[in-house]
Amino acid sequence: MRTLIRDDDWLKDTVSDQDMADWNPELRESCTADTFRLHLSGTTCDPWNASATRVFTDDFLAKNADTYPNDWTVRCMVLKKTRAYVKTLVKNFRDAPKNKEVKKEMRLAKSRYERKVYVSTRKLLLVST
Repeated sequence: MRTLIRDDDWLKDTVSDQDMADWNPELRESCTADTFRLHLSGTTCDPWNASATRVFTDDFLAKNADTYPNDWTVRCMVLKKTRAYVKTLVKNFRDAPKNKEVKKEMRLAKSRYERKVYVSTRKLLLVST
């Protein structure tokens, strides 16, 4: 299983609204360990992400059976940590466009300020000479 989200193109692997509509949570899990995907435009606790969290936990405990026992306390800890990570990914996904816009606005404001300083400096030099 791939790491949760480590690829450069992690936004391409998200779940579409059509995938959500086609999926029946009563019949099967949302994804498998090999085709792991998150619904980043949803919430941490929506059915798709809850199912994906269970899939990740099952796969993690199966691959690390020699290190971690498959008991309830370990399972709860892994579920809790995975949910926290999914929550962070969902938040970062939602904030990503805002961050770019804010960075662009800050860059433009800095450029305007530098132009004003440059023009003011030039005017002072012309007046003083």
